[in-house]
Amino acid sequence: MRRMFQSFVQLALSSLGGQLIGFAVLAVVARRVGVTNLGAYGWANNVIPYVVLPLTGLAGVAQREIAQNKVGAGETAGNALPTLALYTVASTAVLFVVAPYISPSPVAASMLRILSLTIGLTLLTTDWWLAGLGDFKQLAIARFLGQVAYGVAAIFWLASGVQGAYHYAWLNVLGLAVTFLMVGALSVRRSGWPRVRTTPRVAARRLRESMPFTTSILMIKIYYSADFVLLGFLATSAAVGQYLVAYKLPLALLGFASLWNGVVFTHAATEEPEQLRRQIGIWLTMAVVVMLPVCTGSMFVAHGLLRAFFGAGYGPAALYFQLLMASVAIALVNGVFAPVLLATGHERALARSVTIGAIVNLSLNAVLIPLFGAAGAAVATIAAETGVFVSLSLHISRRVGVPTLAWPRVLAAVASTAAMAAVLALVLTDELVWWRILGGAAVFCVAAALTGVVRVSDRRLVVKVVA
Repeated sequence: MRRMFQSFVQLALSSLGGQLIGFAVLAVVARRVGVTNLGAYGWANNVIPYVVLPLTGLAGVAQREIAQNKVGAGETAGNALPTLALYTVASTAVLFVVAPYISPSPVAASMLRILSLTIGLTLLTTDWWLAGLGDFKQLAIARFLGQVAYGVAAIFWLASGVQGAYHYAWLNVLGLAVTFLMVGALSVRRSGWPRVRTTPRVAARRLRESMPFTTSILMIKIYYSADFVLLGFLATSAAVGQYLVAYKLPLALLGFASLWNGVVFTHAATEEPEQLRRQIGIWLTMAVVVMLPVCTGSMFVAHGLLRAFFGAGYGPAALYFQLLMASVAIALVNGVFAPVLLATGHERALARSVTIGAIVNLSLNAVLIPLFGAAGAAVATIAAETGVFVSLSLHISRRVGVPTLAWPRVLAAVASTAAMAAVLALVLTDELVWWRILGGAAVFCVAAALTGVVRVSDRRLVVKVVA
């Protein structure tokens, strides 16, 4: 457990640095390019994952195999990479050709062509190789340096208007390229060059094995990004731009959750069911303790926070932000269950659960977006996460057992969050948003120490992990 927490801390610190850089760049870009141009970028950026997804499961299978047999990492990578490379070339070429015909605007089509370069940078980056080996420290460094390169380049290359939006797209390509090169070099250094021995028959077999992984990831992606795509067609680029800034912080929190999922996935692949059941209870308790203050506090500071970050023109995004933070609360709990099912060979159960979420999301988006715009898309996301939660809970209880939460800590977290909310409600002005956030956080921390949410043993564990 200590090694697992240490791996998460390494990835989380890297992600925090990268997220701060990303927030700073987006805050400048949002003001310079305008909501419509930013919306065109947001639409294109959420189309790309659908092109990547058909082979995403192949990387998941490879990561699990490497975690279970680290000696054979080079051979596993050699079996996966040729298929990924062939698909990259074909899909990038097709997308470049069809971009003008499937995009809602000429600007979005140009964005899609630029961002098509990220297909290969996403599929061929061997982060799954390093994660399978458990080398999360090197992976964290590589990801952070990619964001540093992106941030440094932004200082010299950001522009205004539509050209600024294009430059923003190229900056994202650059950041991924730096990470791609570093992760590839580190993977080869750890295990040597990939030993390519695959055949069409072996590749076909591995693709079949990866289909449950791919289906799960596809369905998850649908209820996290289909709303962006549908907003582009059923509403306006301006609505996509508002939704993009509203989703920035929720996606950052989900990004931290995905880091935890990756660590849990590698850890759970070798654990016994009874041990996993106890650990799931610990992880769920942690998720609730984190979720309560962050998501509750965001309801009070949404309007002032978005205006402070992105400018007065993005005030309407506050409602979408509040709704999306409610969906994050459910998603953090779902994120505890999903990697356990994948790691223990129950990927079909996960696929069924997230398919429910995708169906709910798409159905509601088709109805709610024409009626309520981006607010309808956010409500659809909440409904999708709720459906997934119910299904995942049933699967976990059947396959691993019913996890037990540390209820005294949960109730203490509720009380501490209530104290924080009372303080935030006293001052509702946007101009003091940063002081309100600091004050609310301080009240929660003091209350958490007094009520036992945070204990001396926790602080000792943190010191050991960081050390």
